[in-house]
Parts: sequence; structure tokens; C-alpha cells
Amino acid sequence: MIERIIENWLDKANERSFQIPFCYALINEGYTIIHSTKHNIMEMGKDIIAIDPDGKTPCAFQLKNVNGSKLNLTMYRSDLENQLNSLVYNKIVHPSIEYDGQHKSFIVINGELDEAVQISIDQFNRAVKDKGLMPIKIVTKGQLLKKFIDLQDKLWPSELKSLKEFLEIYVEDGNGILPKEKFANLLLNSLPFHQEKVKDKECIRSIASASVICSSAINSFTICNNHFAEFEAWVIYLSYTLALAEQNNIKIKKIKVEIEIALSAIFNSLQRLCDEIMENENLDDKGNPAITDVPLYNIKITLLSGLMGIYALWMKRNQVEINECSSFLNDFCLKNLKKLKFWGEYAMPQLLSYYFYFREIDATPNSDFMLYSLITGITYMNKPRSPGLLPNPYYDVDEVMPYILGIEKSSLNDSFRTSSYSLESVMHLFVRTNWKQHMKNIWPKVTKIDFESFKPENPWEYYFWNCDGGTNFVKIISPLQKWDDLKKESEENCGKEIPTLMKEFPIFYLCFLIVFPHRLNSSGIRWIDSELKNC
Repeated sequence: MIERIIENWLDKANERSFQIPFCYALINEGYTIIHSTKHNIMEMGKDIIAIDPDGKTPCAFQLKNVNGSKLNLTMYRSDLENQLNSLVYNKIVHPSIEYDGQHKSFIVINGELDEAVQISIDQFNRAVKDKGLMPIKIVTKGQLLKKFIDLQDKLWPSELKSLKEFLEIYVEDGNGILPKEKFANLLLNSLPFHQEKVKDKECIRSIASASVICSSAINSFTICNNHFAEFEAWVIYLSYTLALAEQNNIKIKKIKVEIEIALSAIFNSLQRLCDEIMENENLDDKGNPAITDVPLYNIKITLLSGLMGIYALWMKRNQVEINECSSFLNDFCLKNLKKLKFWGEYAMPQLLSYYFYFREIDATPNSDFMLYSLITGITYMNKPRSPGLLPNPYYDVDEVMPYILGIEKSSLNDSFRTSSYSLESVMHLFVRTNWKQHMKNIWPKVTKIDFESFKPENPWEYYFWNCDGGTNFVKIISPLQKWDDLKKESEENCGKEIPTLMKEFPIFYLCFLIVFPHRLNSSGIRWIDSELKNC
């Protein structure tokens, strides 16, 4: 069954679909991955750069999608022939590589070669050898399939427990929304969380395995260039990877490469999303002028603004030079401030991600009073004797949208009156800005809202979509709180309520909250706020 799945996936896959699994296959063969392309407008010309298992020779891999068919001579001459010249004759340029000798070159395709193409490549290699260079090697679909099947006992789990879930995700319409809970369950059942005394090698093997399952399961989303679905999928994958590492006390250096590949996949999805927004900024999904006065548009802008805030902060943390993209992100976020919509606490991580970037590019107190507006919004919508209109973070946009649009005349089954999962976080951020009098004015309303939170039974279950065990906490605020005590509480920033490994990746924490909004807590928000201020 797995063999048929792999072959069917390869037939449908494009370059991005099988790039990450191929990276893991190379790692299992002893290669060291140096670079994996983002497949955007800023490509370096070589999809994968790696160091040969000999530890010295650099290798360049160019991936080519032929949709599982044969690469004919017309296709070869129109596209691939020029890539061969660039791949072989252009020296690999990368800051991690210092090598004066010849590099190895590979073309990887998810199809086979027509006989005429085989002859052309053979002639090309003869000319290359005459010039003292290394000939190019071709990895075809048959070789690629055999590579994955041969590695089945090392790379794929011995039993895919959630085969039904895998197939249901695999046949999803790639233009739709990723079924996150189903996808999370797929990873939960594919990784050895329920086994005792799992060795490090077994954990690392299963992490690599899960990456291939992830890539193949979301193939339809990748083909449709659904960048947000890819973002969510790789965030979930890395979350469960870190959970397995924490559960089994695996040192982070042992899975550094696996983590870096996943982080690269997440960053690349944000970069491609940014490129798409830059190209279609004033258009909706169908290429029509955007309708800016409908709730759906504002909800979409809120999500995109949060994601672009994360992308901009990530570039800053990586010290990426100011460029056209950076200028666009500044303008995009500033002009969309008044379009943001606080439709439910599910959206709070999006709004806070926007806020963390907003304060970087606006020297006025506007970002401070964005927090003030969020506090007043929560205290007004969920105040005592109100309808309790602000849903908690367990309600996503699909569940809430019928009520926002007025399609559903009844109210949600739950009442969110006098409670909030995010108010404490926003309040602590606002207290840190030292607007004491403003906080004093709104304090009576804040004290009428209970602060709710959830703590998983095991620290590593924080990364899970669902937890089997844990404790719900309700914190009641005293109306007589002293400013100094509140200030001291808001300045605590050790992040004791978030797992240890999460603290190694501050920007990923923001990505995690976008996908897992029900894991937001004040401890984590205070921690990330301090981290971003200090970077």
C-alpha cells in the first residue's frame, strides 16, 4: 500500500512537493544539506546544495517536475538543457562552502527519460569530461521511487496507523483549508509517542519519516500553491517533532538538521505568500478587485497582516538586508491597521504578531493603544450581562463565520460572558508600556472578566492539538490590585508555562500560536515580548 501511495504521489508531485522528502533521503545516505531553495523569485539557481558523504565534495541538485511522464526531447531542449549548463559549469557559491575542486551535479526528475534525451545527455557528459569536469548524473522516477522504497524500513514507519486519515487529507481539494485536527492526529499516530523507552535513533528515524508523510499528505495543497496550508502543515510537523524530542529527552543538536529543514519550509511558505500578496495586493482570490467592506475580507486581512508581521520579524532576526519586500511589508501592515477585525480570541495570535511588528515600524504610541483597544474590546463584548459575543480560541473562523455574516440567526451554544483566554496576555503587554492612568481607567472593567487558561498534564503535550489530560485554571482579579504589584507581575518573562525546546525558536513560537491559538497564555506572551525587544 505504501509503495502505491509513494508512486501515486510522485506522479502528481511538483518540485516543491518532493524536495523536502528528497532532502531527508539525502541525509539518510550521509549527505549534509547546506541549502534548499525557496522556489520563489529570488532562487539561487540550484535547488539543493549538499556535501557528499565523503565530507568534502559539494553537490548540486536540480529538481524537475515532469508529472510522472517521460521527459521528451522538446521539453529537454526548451528548459532542462540550459539548466544542465548552469548546473555543471557555474561554480557553487555559498558562504558555507570553501572548495577549489569540481562539484558533483545531479538532475532529479519524477519521471523517466526519453531515449533521445538519454542520448543528448550522454553527449553532454562526453563534452563535460573532455573539459575535465564531472559529468552530470540523472535521478529518474524509478530511481527516486526505489530510493524511498529501499529506505522504507528506515524512513517510513513500519505501520501507518492513520492510513485512512492520510488518504482523506491526500485527496483534499488543495484550494481549501487544511484539516488541522486530522493532520495533527496523523502525525500523532505516525510518531512513537505511545511507546516506552524509544531510542534516539528510532525517534530521529520517525521524525524523518513523518516529514515524508507530511509532504505527501499535503501534496494537493502544494500543487495549488496554497501557501497558508503549507505553513500550517509544517508548523504542526515541527510542533510534534519538538514534542517527541521533549518527551524522550533528545538533545536538540541530534535533530538540528531535521528542525532546520522544517523551519526552512515554514519560512519559505511565508516568503512565497509575501510574493503572492505583492503581485496581487488589490485583488481577491479570483483576480477581481477586492471588496473591502465585507467581514470576510477583514478577517483575511487580519490573518495576512499577522503572517506578514511574523515574516518581517523573522527577516530582521536573520539580519536580512532591507529590500523591496521589506518596504512592501512596512506599507502593507501600516495601511491595514484600520482593517483588522477582532472576531474571536482565535484571532488574537494574529493580532499580537501584527502588534510586535507594528511597534517596530511606528515610533508613535499607536501600537500601545492597539493593545488598549483589544482590552476594551474584550471587556465590552464579554462583560457581565452581555450576550458574550467574543468566542474563545477553541472556535475557528469556519464555526464563527455564519454568525458574523448573520446567516445563522441563533447564538453559539456556549456563552463567553465574563471570561477570556487572552485578556491577561494583552493586559500585561499594555502594563509594560507604562500607561498607568489609562490602565487605571479601564481596570474596573478588567476585574469583571475571569482569566482562563489550560495547562497540559505533561509539558510536551503543549505542542499537541488535543491533550488527553490537563487542568483548566480560572483566575479572578482583585479590584484593589496595586500598580507596583501589577507591574512586577507583567515584567516576569521566564516563560515557565511553555516547553523548554520552544524557547530555542522564538519566531517559531509566534507561528505556533497562529496555528494553535488555544495554546496562547500570558507566560508565553511575556516571554516572547521580552525576546523580541532584546533581539
